[in-house]
Amino acid sequence: MRPVQQQTQSSLDEWRYRHRLKDAARHSRNLARDFPVSLIEPPLSSGSSYTGFSVRREVARVSREKYLHLLQQLDHEEYGEPLAKKQKKSDVAFGKENHAREVKKQNLDILMRLRKQLSGRRDCRIGAEAGFGKVEKRTDKEQLQVHSETKEEMEILKPTSNGFSESKEITITAKSREEEIAELEEKLRAQHLSRTSEADRLFYDRLSDREANTLLEEVLLEDLYDLAEDVFDEEEEKSRNKELPPELLEIVEDALHEGPMEEVIIQKYNVDITRRHLQVMLPATWLNDEVINFYFQMMCDRDEALVSAGVLPKRSHFFNSFFYTKVSENGYNFINVRRWTRKIDLFALDKIFIPVNVGNMHWCMAVIFMTEKRIQYYDSMHGSGAACLKVLLRYLHDESEHKKKQKFDAEGWELVTTTTDTPTQNNGSDCGVFSCMFADYLSQNRPLSFTQKDIPFHRHRMVLHVSRGYIPLEEEGL
Repeated sequence: MRPVQQQTQSSLDEWRYRHRLKDAARHSRNLARDFPVSLIEPPLSSGSSYTGFSVRREVARVSREKYLHLLQQLDHEEYGEPLAKKQKKSDVAFGKENHAREVKKQNLDILMRLRKQLSGRRDCRIGAEAGFGKVEKRTDKEQLQVHSETKEEMEILKPTSNGFSESKEITITAKSREEEIAELEEKLRAQHLSRTSEADRLFYDRLSDREANTLLEEVLLEDLYDLAEDVFDEEEEKSRNKELPPELLEIVEDALHEGPMEEVIIQKYNVDITRRHLQVMLPATWLNDEVINFYFQMMCDRDEALVSAGVLPKRSHFFNSFFYTKVSENGYNFINVRRWTRKIDLFALDKIFIPVNVGNMHWCMAVIFMTEKRIQYYDSMHGSGAACLKVLLRYLHDESEHKKKQKFDAEGWELVTTTTDTPTQNNGSDCGVFSCMFADYLSQNRPLSFTQKDIPFHRHRMVLHVSRGYIPLEEEGL
C-alpha cells in the first residue's frame, strides 16, 4: 500500500507543478499584455516598404499581444483601443505624474500611520495614565468596601450598657458568619464537582469524536488515493498532445517535403494544389484563400454524405472566402453576391458558413443557424463581430425579397457576438486553422472542444485530408 501512496503523492506533486507552470505562464502573458514591448523592427506602418506577403509573414511570427495590438490599430471598434492611445488620453486628462514620487509618498504615509498605531498600542499596555488609572479606581472601590465592613463590625462591637446583650449580639453574629461560610463552602464544593464532571464529559466526548474521525480519515484516505489515481489517469490523457498515427504522419511528411515545390499533389474542384500551397500548413504560417476554399469544398462533400447516411437532418452551405468581402464592400453591397445562390435555397438549409477576412490579416468565422434562427460570430482573438452580424442579417432580408419575393421574417432571430468560451489562439498565425476548425466541428454538431495545443495536430490533419482530396465521415481523436 505504501509504494502506491508514494507514487500517488509524486503524481500529485507533478500535477501541481504543471499547474503552477501554467499559472506562471498565464501571469507572464498578462504582464506582456499590460506592459507591451515592441517585437517588430521596423514597425508595420502604412508608410513602410513591406509587401503584402512580407507583412503577413512577419505578422504571423509575432506574439498574441502584438497581434492583438495590430488588430486594434486596424479596427478599434471590434478589438478595443490600442494601449498606447489609452495612455496618451490619460496623460492629456491628468497630466504627467511622477509615479515613483506618488508611491514613495503613499509608503511614507502608511509608515507614519503604522508608527502611530503601534505607539497607541504600547501606551495602552504600559502607559502610566491608562494602566494605573484603572488600578487606582479598583483600589478606591475596594478600600470603600473594606471601610464599610469595618464600620459595620465596629457598630456590632460597640459597647452597651448591658453586657449580656453585647455578648449575645456577638454570639449571633459569629454563628451567622459560620453558617454563611459553611454555605459558601458547600456551594463552592458543588460547583467544583459540577465543573469536574463537565470537564470529564467534554474530555471523553472529544476523545470519542477524535477516534471516530481517525477511523473515518483512514477509510476516506483509501478512497481518496483510489480516486486520485483515476483523476491523474484522466488528466494525463487530456494533457497528452493529439497526434496522427505514424503511417499517416508519413503521408503528411511526404506531401510537405518529399519532392519539388511545384509538384501537383491533388487536382480537384478545378484547382491544382501543389506542394507549395501546402507550405501554409507549416507551424507559424498563415492559411491562404486557396487552402481554405479547398477545405471548405471537402467539408461540403462530407456534409452531403452525412445527410445521405442519415447522420445529419439537413444540408449546410459553405461560402468561399470571397463572399463576405464582396457583400460587405463599401459597408454593404447585395448586388455583388445576388447571383451566388442561383441554385441554392438558403432558407431550406440547416447552417450557412461564411469565412471572414478582417483587413487581409485575420480570419474569423460567421455561422447562420437557419433552423435555430441565430447568427453567431466566432473569432479566436475575441473580436465582437457586431458589424458582420448586421451585414449578414441584412443579406437574409435582401435574399428573401430577391429569391422568394417576400419579406424576411426577422422575429425570433438572435445575433450572437463572440462568446467567452470560444477557443482562443495564443499567437499571430493560427487564426485560419481556428476558423476552419470552427466550421469543421460545428458542421458535425460537435462542441468546440479543441484548444491552442491541438492546433499542430489539426494542421497535420488538414494536410492529410487536402493531399487525399476528401475528409472521412468518421475520424478518431477529435
